[in-house]
Amino acid sequence: MPKLLSYLQEIVDESPVKGRYVLRGSQNFALSHHTSQPLAGRIGMITPLPLSLSELGMPININSAIFKGGYPGVHSLNIHPLYFYPSYIQTYIE
Repeated sequence: MPKLLSYLQEIVDESPVKGRYVLRGSQNFALSHHTSQPLAGRIGMITPLPLSLSELGMPININSAIFKGGYPGVHSLNIHPLYFYPSYIQTYIE
């Protein structure tokens, strides 16, 4: 990944076109200590929020909303929260 950011920095510096690349993932590239090229001044960061009740089309049931949460994978793949969240949390802890 660090080599990719160095490569992108060269391309971005050579071209005035904005928004050509979108990097997604759970890793915060800007805070990574493995990155020699932070792309400071060349990036915009967006933190997506979980889906709202209206986006999910859920009835307003506070117990269900708290238990299931608003992450798209839980709803689109119909994954039981007891299977989804432990793995989700473990990826951040480890």
